[in-house]
Amino acid sequence: MLASLWGVVAVLSVATVLNLVLCLAIIRKLRSAPLGAAEDRHLPVVGTAVGDFAATGDDAVLRRADLPTTAVVGFFSASCAPCKSTIARIAAGEHDLPPGDRLWFVVADAGDPAARPMVTGLSGTGRVAVVDGGDPVLRAFGGINGYPTLLEVRDGVIRAASHDLDELGARPLAGAGRVGP
Repeated sequence: MLASLWGVVAVLSVATVLNLVLCLAIIRKLRSAPLGAAEDRHLPVVGTAVGDFAATGDDAVLRRADLPTTAVVGFFSASCAPCKSTIARIAAGEHDLPPGDRLWFVVADAGDPAARPMVTGLSGTGRVAVVDGGDPVLRAFGGINGYPTLLEVRDGVIRAASHDLDELGARPLAGAGRVGP
């Protein structure tokens, strides 16, 4: 009987030590992680350089070479309900976006009737282009795959990224989006 009790104590002691080691490893991992919001895999990595792209919009071709020094770039999907409310707020001026030129990309299939109201809503607020979901523009800006996506681009590098209009204007540059290596 006493031997079996010592066996139980030994097993519980090993389990306790193992639990302590795992907890310390988790604490170390959390301390080494960047501060701020949890990583959003649908946002491009902050610090990513914008790649080459060309998109037709506003009767002109938008290219990487034409990217202004500072810009707010937005990506909106024609099938996205939050995109519509974000566009309405942008059109009404209900935002505190960082300074810079505005480039807006509406992601829709060619001839999609849902894209027209979005383009109309954004047309007075910046340059607008319609691109499809496989367009190189999405890859050039770090692989856009969630909507709406709003970026602050400075000197050709993504400095902030968010899905929320208010967060992009309020966040410090280093704290938005995913942080690269």
